[in-house]
Amino acid sequence: MVAGTHVIGALYAGDYEPKQFDPRHTRLLAVLSHHLTVAIEKSKLYESLENKINDYRKTIKTLEKANALKTDFCSHVSHELKTPLTAMKAYVETLLVHMDDPHFTKRREFLDIVGRETDRLIRIVRDILDISRIEFGERPLQRKAFGIEQLLADVVSMLQPSLNAKCMHVQMLVPDALPNVDGDEDLMKQVFINLLNNAIKYSPDESTIRISVEERAVELAVSIADEGIGIPEEALESIFDKYFRVKSEKSIMHDGAGLGLAIVKNIVEQHGGYIAVKSEEDKGSTFTFTVPKEHCFNDLLGYISELVSAKEDLHEMMQLIVRMIAEMLSAKIVSLMLLDKNRSELFIKVSYGLEDWIVEQTRVKLGEGIAGKVAQSAMPLLIDNIERNEVYTSLNNPQYETMSLLSVPLFVNKQVVGVINVNNKISGERFDQDDMNLLISFSERMSRALERVRQKDDSHAFLEDTIEAFRKMLEHQDKTKSIETLIDLTVRLSRRLGLSEKEVQVIQYVASVHDIGMTRISDDILNKTLDLSSEDKEEIQKHPKTGTDLMRPLEFVELASNMILYHHECVDGSGYPMGLKGEEIPVGSRILAVIDAYQSMVSDKPYRKKLDVDEAVEELIDCSGTQFDRNVVEAFIDVLREDGRFAAVETKRLKKRLRGKVATTSP
Repeated sequence: MVAGTHVIGALYAGDYEPKQFDPRHTRLLAVLSHHLTVAIEKSKLYESLENKINDYRKTIKTLEKANALKTDFCSHVSHELKTPLTAMKAYVETLLVHMDDPHFTKRREFLDIVGRETDRLIRIVRDILDISRIEFGERPLQRKAFGIEQLLADVVSMLQPSLNAKCMHVQMLVPDALPNVDGDEDLMKQVFINLLNNAIKYSPDESTIRISVEERAVELAVSIADEGIGIPEEALESIFDKYFRVKSEKSIMHDGAGLGLAIVKNIVEQHGGYIAVKSEEDKGSTFTFTVPKEHCFNDLLGYISELVSAKEDLHEMMQLIVRMIAEMLSAKIVSLMLLDKNRSELFIKVSYGLEDWIVEQTRVKLGEGIAGKVAQSAMPLLIDNIERNEVYTSLNNPQYETMSLLSVPLFVNKQVVGVINVNNKISGERFDQDDMNLLISFSERMSRALERVRQKDDSHAFLEDTIEAFRKMLEHQDKTKSIETLIDLTVRLSRRLGLSEKEVQVIQYVASVHDIGMTRISDDILNKTLDLSSEDKEEIQKHPKTGTDLMRPLEFVELASNMILYHHECVDGSGYPMGLKGEEIPVGSRILAVIDAYQSMVSDKPYRKKLDVDEAVEELIDCSGTQFDRNVVEAFIDVLREDGRFAAVETKRLKKRLRGKVATTSP
C-alpha cells in the first residue's frame, strides 16, 4: 500500500483452497490496495482539515472577542469617566450660582461630594494606566525575596479603617515559618489590596474575611474568602476580563471601572502563577492565586514539560533554536543552559558544537562565571575579550578559538530560567552589539514560545507549529547563503535613515526571517526562468502571508509581523498582498524591499547571471517612485559609498539622477 512515495502498509492473502492464486487475484488485490490507500489518505486529510477548521474557529472566536473588547473600550471608559465628571459639573455649577448667597448652607456638603467624585475619577484613571503599563511591559517586575506574612499584615493595617466602618474583621490562617516569596513586592501588595477591597465592598457588615496560605512544592497558594453577595455562575468565566462588571441588583450599587480583577490577573500571571475563583450567590466568593517561592521560580520549564506531556518535542524545539542561532550568528559553539533549582546551578540542556563530555560535566553556580552572572543579573553580556574585560576577567578556555562571546538570559513569564551562550565566530572576528541584538531577539521569541506552550489548551499542537517554524527558519538559512550581508546592509541602512535602535533591532530580526514563506514554494517554480505562469506567480505572491502564518507561534511584535507581510508592497500601490501605497507601508518593509532587490540582482540566478553593483543601483534608481521609496534608495547609495563601492563623484551623479525622479515618501 503506497501513498505517493511512502509505503503505509501491506495487504496479505493466503491459505486459499482448493484453487491456486492467479494473476486475476493479484490484480484484484492491487485494486483493493489502491482504493484502501486512497480511503486512508482521505481520512487523514479529513482529520487534518477538521483540526484546521477547529483552529480557525478558535482564531475567529479570539478575533471576535478582541474586536468586541476594542469596541467596548471607549464606551466603558467614557461611561465610567462621564459619571463622576457629570456629578462634579452639576455641584460646581450650583456652587457658582450660590457663590455670593450667604444663606446657602450646603457649600461644605457639595464640596465634599466634589472631593469624593474627584477621588473616584483619579482611581479610575489610575486603574486604566496601571493595566496599560502592565500589559505593555512598561512596568517590569522588580524582583526580590520578601515575607508574605509581613505583606499581609501591612495590607490589613492599611485597610483597617474600611474594615472598622463595616465592623468586619479578618481571620488569618497562615502557617509559621513560611518561605519567602520571589516577586515584585509592590505589585503583590496591589493584588492583596484589590482582592481585599472587593471582599470588603461586597460583604455585609459584621462579616469575616478569611485569608489562608498553603505551601506547595515550588509556590505558595493564597486564598481570600468572603461572606459577600457572591458572583452569578454565568459571570464567573468573564470576571477577570477588562471592564467586565457583574450586572445584578446587588452589585450595581457599587462603583468601579471593572479593572481591579484584570489587574490582579495580569500581575499574578507575570509572576508565573494563576488565579481562580469559586463563588455562590448570597454565600460569598473565594479567590485563590499562586506566587513562586524564593529560588523556585526557575522550575517553570519543569511545569511546562508536565503540562504538555511532550518532553521530546520541547527538547527538539530547544535543539532547533540552538542550531538556528549558530547559523544566524555564524558561530561554532552555542549552548542553552537551564537553572537547576535544587542546587542553584546552570547545566547545559542542549548545545551545538560542544563535545558530549563537556555537556555532561559542565555546571555553573548561580552568580559565578559569565553564565552564572547573566542568570543572576538577568542582563545580557557581550564580552569583547575574556582576558581583558571590566565585567568579567578569566583565562581563555582552550576550547574557545576567540576571546569574544555572548551570553543572554532566557525568560519565561519575565523570570530567568536559563541563559544562551554563543562562542567562536567562524570568521574569527569579535561579536558586536548587532550580534547581541539579534541573539536577544531570538531569545525573546523562544521565551514567548515557552510562555505560550504553558498557556495553550492544545499545547502539543502549538509545540508542533513552533517546531515547524524553527525548521522552516533553518531551511530558509540554508537557501539564503548571503543572509549575513543582507542583515548587515539592512541594519546600516536603517541607522542611515535615522531610525531608533529599538526599530533597528526589530528590522534586523525581520531581515533574518522575512522570506521564510518561500520555503513553502517548490523548487520547480523557484528554478524556472522569468517566464512564469499566472499560477506560479500567484503561488509566489502568497509567500509573505505564508511567512507571517509560519512565524505566528513565535511572533509577539505586530510591527515585525507587518514588516514580513508587506515587504513586497510598492510605493505606487502596485505591490502585494494588500496594494499599500507610500507611508502606508511600514518603513522596515520599504527598507527590505530595496535590500532584497539589490541582493537578488547581485547574485547568480538559474535564469540569469548576477549584475554589477553599478547596474543594480541603476535599476533601483529606475524603479524608485514606483517600486521603491526614493529616500530609502538614496540612503542605500550612501551605505554603498561607505563600503567603497562608489567614489564621491559617482555618488553625486547617482543622487542627481535619483532626484530627477518624482519624490515619494520619507520614512
